[in-house]
Amino acid sequence: MLAVITLFATAVTITPNKKLKKPTSSAAEYQRKQLASTMDAFCNALKVSCEFCHSAPKNLFTIAPVNNELDFALDNDMKENIRKMMLMTMDINKKIF
Repeated sequence: MLAVITLFATAVTITPNKKLKKPTSSAAEYQRKQLASTMDAFCNALKVSCEFCHSAPKNLFTIAPVNNELDFALDNDMKENIRKMMLMTMDINKKIF
């Protein structure tokens, strides 16, 4: 639990190193940078790369990756487990704090 609190506190101070798409508004720009910063904090805290949770889109006929780029919207088992753990952590924090 302390690690999660530390992780979120760290997420605010880490600057994103990913190229971001051009935002449509200042609020969208802030949200995009905040998300990139949070994802960088997760990678650093877990000592993993983006490929740990995100995967490249696959060709349905050959089951081979289409290209080397990651599809961040594509869901997989790891992302489902992470969502469950984050909801559990938020529920525990809400009950205790």
